[in-house]
Amino acid sequence: MSKENPPQDWDKLWMEFNKSLKTWNEAFESLQRITNDVQSKYNEAIAKTLKDSNDKIMSRFIESWKKSMSDAGISAFKQIGDTGNSAAATKKEIIKTPGQTINDLITLGNSFGAHTSVLKDASNILNDSNQNNDKAAYGKLSMFINQVNQNHNLTSSQKAQLIANANTIKASIQS
Repeated sequence: MSKENPPQDWDKLWMEFNKSLKTWNEAFESLQRITNDVQSKYNEAIAKTLKDSNDKIMSRFIESWKKSMSDAGISAFKQIGDTGNSAAATKKEIIKTPGQTINDLITLGNSFGAHTSVLKDASNILNDSNQNNDKAAYGKLSMFINQVNQNHNLTSSQKAQLIANANTIKASIQS
């Protein structure tokens, strides 16, 4: 009987893993749909704003969008660092600089096989004390997004994840 228990334990573990993987996949697909919806709504709003508005309204729209993206990104990063296990754990948040998040983006992009060389020195640019250089890093992130969109070797989910991460960093640079 002891010979039968290990396979049953493995079967149970495998079934639990598959269930968790399916749940994760559903959540990830939902995130992709939401990301596409947000991007679509943004595109509609910016097109209407460009067509029907003056510079003041356009500026307010862009500032509101930047703040929303920044708040959403900061909230997401705070949730990642918050384990909820104890009061001490909830106070200890993982706060990353934009330079660190670019390094994370490069690591993720490389794991997907994306071309990340355009981001090579973006982290150093953001970590220097000259805020005027941040525009260069912002531009590099925009170039990276264009490269991701044109990369036929990436899946749509990989593209969505890389673009969402890059946009979050861009929003944090502009805030």
